Amino acid sequence: MAIYNIVVLVSWASSQWLLTATPSNGLTPFVVVSILFSMALVPVALSRADGPVSANEVRLNIRRIFAISPAGIIGIGVLGAIVASTWGVLPIWAAGVGFDTGSISLLFSTSLVMAILIQWPLGYLSDRMPRSTVVIASFSLASLLTLLATMMPPNDLIFAILTVGLSAGLVLPCYSILVAMANDNAEQDEVIALSSSLVLVYGVGAILGPLITGTVYSYLGESALFVSISLLLGFGVVSIQTLKLMEPSVLILEKSHFVAVPATSQGILPLHENGDAVTTQSSCKDSGNITY
Repeated sequence: MAIYNIVVLVSWASSQWLLTATPSNGLTPFVVVSILFSMALVPVALSRADGPVSANEVRLNIRRIFAISPAGIIGIGVLGAIVASTWGVLPIWAAGVGFDTGSISLLFSTSLVMAILIQWPLGYLSDRMPRSTVVIASFSLASLLTLLATMMPPNDLIFAILTVGLSAGLVLPCYSILVAMANDNAEQDEVIALSSSLVLVYGVGAILGPLITGTVYSYLGESALFVSISLLLGFGVVSIQTLKLMEPSVLILEKSHFVAVPATSQGILPLHENGDAVTTQSSCKDSGNITY
């Protein structure tokens, strides 16, 4: 799954340069995206791999999801709002302040490369200290960098990379850590259902985030845009710090190694060791023999 996430981020970073390789007007960009979708279906259609064994479906209601990890749930929602605002509103800001297409591509591809490089030290730290501390530190530093962006000189790409780009690079890897933080308190048979619920919460945040920051940008200008993103990050810091007190502490010795998880489809979750355990137990129960 870690390799899967690296491939996603590398592909995401390299795809930014398609903006400079194709005309930005007309139907060409949409045709290119359609071709890429079709190409992605080819290896899936030709694969002979069998699907994972279906496990007994575990449903989690909202109350149980929030009880498992309130800090993780709120953190995931805030993260969705931040990431969607970064990729939905900030390109409009960049074009509005005078950055050309090549500069915008460089800014966002650099932020993705930073995310790839930063996720290793963040993951290493999250295995050796409270995960909430790592997320709070990342959000706090990203919030400060976003505030610094309000002092950005006109058309200063380097300053934008060191503030906006580095801020995005700090925030993106936190999805994996927040998922791990939530799973620390989940039962083994709740892992897949919880991860699916986290994707839903992330999506809700991704809907609300651009609505908030886009409205602020439209009426109050670019400085207010960065302040609003910084405040969202600050809200995430306060919420995680407060709600984490409601959760039982997790011993560091009980943690498993960090696995980078992309904020996309959870269809590959059964390939994870916990997913295998769930499907194995389900199969053994059907046959009358339960193995541990």
